[in-house]
Amino acid sequence: MKTKLVPAEMYARMMSMDMSEIARYLEETQYKDEIDALSKDYSGVELIEHATFANMANTFRKLERVSIDEPSFLILEYLRRWDVWNIKDALARQVLWGIRHGYRKIFRACRRVNP
Repeated sequence: MKTKLVPAEMYARMMSMDMSEIARYLEETQYKDEIDALSKDYSGVELIEHATFANMANTFRKLERVSIDEPSFLILEYLRRWDVWNIKDALARQVLWGIRHGYRKIFRACRRVNP
């Protein structure tokens, strides 16, 4: 699996690329299946983010499938940490969205009623 990693020197080159160029480069690597599958629904940063997370999920599923006992347990525990992080991130986004959109309207309406 180590041979599937993006070479370190490519990271510096990717810093000078735009998002479509990065997606094209990643499509030439082990991310091809995920990018092809997700490109009809996403583009740019969202495509890269979803494709890399989907690839990571597939990799962990494969590792969990071939591992036995203790390694399998450790992989599942590591993935649970990701679940917790994702839940916290989703909640934080909902709160920020509410602050930016919903709560302002409520505060404006209250000011009109109680000047």
